[in-house]
Amino acid sequence: MKDKTSPNGLIAAVSALLLALSLPLYASLDDQRGHYKQAVNALKLDDLDKFERLKRKLKDYPLYPYLEYQALVEDIHQISPLQVATFLNTYADIPVSSKLRSQYLYLLQQRGDWKNYRRFYQAGGASTTQQCNYQYARYLAGEKKPALEEALELWNVGKSQPKACDKLFDILIREKMITEKLAWERYTKAVLEHQYRLARYLNRFFSTEHYQKLAENFYAMDRNHRFVGKRGLFREDTAEVRAVIRHGVEHLARQDAVAARGHWRYYQDKYAFDTESRTRVFTRIAKGLYDQGHDDAADEYMSDN
Repeated sequence: MKDKTSPNGLIAAVSALLLALSLPLYASLDDQRGHYKQAVNALKLDDLDKFERLKRKLKDYPLYPYLEYQALVEDIHQISPLQVATFLNTYADIPVSSKLRSQYLYLLQQRGDWKNYRRFYQAGGASTTQQCNYQYARYLAGEKKPALEEALELWNVGKSQPKACDKLFDILIREKMITEKLAWERYTKAVLEHQYRLARYLNRFFSTEHYQKLAENFYAMDRNHRFVGKRGLFREDTAEVRAVIRHGVEHLARQDAVAARGHWRYYQDKYAFDTESRTRVFTRIAKGLYDQGHDDAADEYMSDN
């Protein structure tokens, strides 16, 4: 028999004691895992009595909040705003909180409950649909000026926005807040993103020949990049016109870098391109010259710049 007073004997005794103490913990965790699975299954089977009975045994189990979440979602059409708020405040840091918020906001949108929509909306991580709905809710609540200012930001992008934004954007149109200048800004973004359907839609906001011609020329240049050689198409030196020219030259450089180089020499002397734009076009032309076998021209272009 080992002497328990020896170092080895003491180590063995302590190890045996720790193992004995840990057995109830492991057993408890195993029990909780089993109860958790049973509770999830009971909820699926709509056995709410069993679900609640099992849930009470799991309050110190790490996945307990997920049971609370599943119960709320299962009954989302009947739960009260207080129940949702309590869950969101109690479990603010777990992933399903943002998921519950989104699901509840969708329900409030369907109900037209804009007062509670404003209450539960959270700007951080909000989708475009949620942002549009929130500004619409603010507008209905009398916060018209700030809501429409934010709506303009949501409208002025180079892609089509979700259908949920239509009711907000209809107000912008009705209030005549979509100016030709603003429509031109969005038009250039749309064409630069090759969102041609959106660009064609935006044509309806151009009432003067000036903007109608700008839009026609930009569209033509994007579809046929050699139009960048028609140097009289764009006479204004604006951010949008510079974006159009840069876009045309960059795309032409992929097909005919020699021609792009000549056009760019003209444009960069006539228009106030910033350093970033000049660097982008320079890089695109140099790469095009090398890729298209014009090594000597590329070397000369690199040394001149």
